[in-house]
Amino acid sequence: LDNAPVAAILWDHEFRVARWNEQAERLFGWTAGEVIGRRPGPDWGILPPGEWEAVVAAAVERAGSGEDRTVVV
Repeated sequence: LDNAPVAAILWDHEFRVARWNEQAERLFGWTAGEVIGRRPGPDWGILPPGEWEAVVAAAVERAGSGEDRTVVV
């Protein structure tokens, strides 16, 4: 993931950041040390304003159903 040309963020089963690559650091401005182990919030700039709640709800629903937890935005 560190060599991926795109931002890659991996979440644990409690929706905390488990991995944050260098492209995510460049794109969003947060270092891995600042976000690993934390739950993201709308102030992180990961999603456009107004889309945060819908994306989080869909991710939580998928995680609870056992579906693939990959979310591409």
